[in-house]
Amino acid sequence: MCRTRRVVAVLCVPAIVAIGAFCVWQGTLDVDAWALREVSSVRGGSDEARAALSRFHRGEPPCDEYQSPTPPAAEVAAMVDELKRAGTLDDFIANADAVGGWARKDEAERHGPASDDELCARIAAEHDWTVRITLALHCAEVAKTARREDASVAWVIERNQRRLERAIPPTKYEALQKFYGRHRGSLGREGLMSLFRAATLREALHGPR
Repeated sequence: MCRTRRVVAVLCVPAIVAIGAFCVWQGTLDVDAWALREVSSVRGGSDEARAALSRFHRGEPPCDEYQSPTPPAAEVAAMVDELKRAGTLDDFIANADAVGGWARKDEAERHGPASDDELCARIAAEHDWTVRITLALHCAEVAKTARREDASVAWVIERNQRRLERAIPPTKYEALQKFYGRHRGSLGREGLMSLFRAATLREALHGPR
């Protein structure tokens, strides 16, 4: 019996100390500063963690935000052939950043506004139980900070997107938009990178068309 009590004490005391320290830390926590630090450091977590976050996607698949699909090589090659036949291969290469902006906007519309749970889950995917408990206790405050930071970044992105689009001649703009519309399901983040690499290689081997 005495040995059992000693074992229980050895196991419980560190846990009690850790819980006590956590409670003290919570009592002195500057939630806004903590949330800003955590929101600013989000990298997305492992592939598995990001795939799990795709449950928040509410519209037409795929979820490019968390699980960007890579189209098969044959499909990428067919898109390069299409661009080459239309004489817009070099236009796509020159304006790939603008096309990427259309893909981001498309995904944002399909994904839907991020809920408090989603914004906190992005952070929780990268951290241990202490951060996850803190997120559970202060999710609304953390989500508010995340939205504020997202809005400040979105303003810069939108300004840059308008600048990129203004630089495209109208006829080329229309052709690229139609191309993107035909392949929008495959031209998320990973799809665009694959297409850009293949298009650049094709241009290097055969020259612009």
